[in-house]
Amino acid sequence: MDNLKVKYKPIFDSEKFDLIALINFLFKTFKFYLKSYLILLIVFTVYFFFKSPKYGAEISFYTNYSDNQTSSSMSILQNFGGFSSESNQLKFSISNFLKSDKFLDNVVKTKYQINGSNQTLVKYWGIKHDKILSINPISTLSNINRKFSLVDDLSTEDKMELYAKEKLSRSLDFSEDRRTTLQKINVIVKDKDSTLATQIIESAYSSILNYSNEVSEVKAKEKIKFISGRLDDVQGNLTQSENDMLEFLEKNKNITSPNLILQRDRIQREINLHSALFISLSDKLELAKIDENDTTSSIFLLDNAKILPYKSGRSLVDSLMLILLLSFIISSTYESIRNRKELFN
Repeated sequence: MDNLKVKYKPIFDSEKFDLIALINFLFKTFKFYLKSYLILLIVFTVYFFFKSPKYGAEISFYTNYSDNQTSSSMSILQNFGGFSSESNQLKFSISNFLKSDKFLDNVVKTKYQINGSNQTLVKYWGIKHDKILSINPISTLSNINRKFSLVDDLSTEDKMELYAKEKLSRSLDFSEDRRTTLQKINVIVKDKDSTLATQIIESAYSSILNYSNEVSEVKAKEKIKFISGRLDDVQGNLTQSENDMLEFLEKNKNITSPNLILQRDRIQREINLHSALFISLSDKLELAKIDENDTTSSIFLLDNAKILPYKSGRSLVDSLMLILLLSFIISSTYESIRNRKELFN
């Protein structure tokens, strides 16, 4: 193409901008490189139909459930004893959990039906942990940087597991509607088998469900332990107050003086207070024991895992338009630099 040099009119001539010359330059550049554009577009089209497609799967669920059981005795002293009615609600960030090593480790080590055999993502994805070259030059540079960033004492199994976790983390996307508490998780998987995306999203949901149940169980056990301790303290104080009253009545058979009446009333108030606390804590303890054995999940499924109707990633038309635009920008830049003396007088 260097031998077929195109003649251009100056875009800047004597410090004056010529719009017609600019349009003429762009048109001639496009025409001159048109054959190259077409070859590039044809090559990409062939690649597009032969490359592994990207499939997306999605699942949605709510997390707005809370059990607000109350009783008559609890209504007397709502927060006495150290726990409010909201203390046993599920409270953990699903977004943070999806980034945790606990979640990633569970999903990549789960066995999936892939190409007719049961295998984990560690084995299926991790085999490419040492891949360097890629069609995308940016991916190649990223792979090189990753390879030199790893510590030296990692075993092959560790590298495979790390690679699988990183790929899974990049493939997952989480969204939450804070007003309705609707949660959505979707995963995009580059694979010939579309069912792998569904299997992964189901495994992710199962991991979230198990962890939420684990959180609820731990909170219930902590609550039982705390209430039991407070109940023992209150029972001891109640017994002591009752003994004080018994001793007071035995010593004072005829209570007529204002001082004795005041002492008796003071001991009686302590008995009433500790009795109310004892009843409230006993009620809370029974509810906590019920919560500990309650298998009702705080997460409610809205839509089952499903394959998204459209393939993920850019469509063929969008990709071709982007390639054409980038190619035109690169070729125009190259021509403007190559002919700068002619274009910019």
